[in-house]
Amino acid sequence: MDIRKMWLADTPLRLDQLLRDAGLYSKKETRELVSQGRICVDGEPVLSACMRLSPEAVISVDGDAVSLPAPVYLMLHKPAGLICATTSDLGPTVLELLEGPYRSMPLFPVGRLDKDAEGLLILTSDGALCRRVTRPENRMEKKYFVTYRGTLREDAEALLAAGAVLPEGIQCLPAKLKRLPGDTAEVTVTEGKYHEVKRLISLCGGHVTYLRRLSIGAFTLDPALRPGEYREMTAEELKMLFL
Repeated sequence: MDIRKMWLADTPLRLDQLLRDAGLYSKKETRELVSQGRICVDGEPVLSACMRLSPEAVISVDGDAVSLPAPVYLMLHKPAGLICATTSDLGPTVLELLEGPYRSMPLFPVGRLDKDAEGLLILTSDGALCRRVTRPENRMEKKYFVTYRGTLREDAEALLAAGAVLPEGIQCLPAKLKRLPGDTAEVTVTEGKYHEVKRLISLCGGHVTYLRRLSIGAFTLDPALRPGEYREMTAEELKMLFL
């Protein structure tokens, strides 16, 4: 789509990333093909698998043009009990919810939600979108609704806003806390540290008992989707992530 190309023009992808994300070659396989002189871009032999490409670049292998499949973007209402991974020895993954042609597509989850968490999750074949959403330097906000036990300290909002330091010494980027009625709150973060929301609430004196992701940037979970349901994202929804 046009908005994706506009973003990629400023953030060009590496050749090995592009071919991997398209499910064609692993990074190792791309390096081997490059070393053998078998990959060309716009008719010129490639010298490095790390070469960065414009969205309009024409790639060929052994003289045959590579047809890159159009990226797929799914919005999933993740239910509790599933792991955000393509494969796992620890239990069923979110990809096991997919049916029909989606089951054979090279899709993967964008970022992670804890196994016991619910809410908005993007499944895609587009590594550019994944990096856009998950890299901390892009400061993409992710908002969560939580319920908790305990009493949050009076300065909890200021603590998170200043960039909390976890007990093991890990510095977090500034986050937002909004108290809601009862033992509920909204937490907004811009990174994806392991169990970050749960650990921030714990640092503030509470213990998370329920966690649901509400939004990524301006992109929010479709309220019509029940846990376990998914649909393709619209062009307008993608604009919210690439702009």
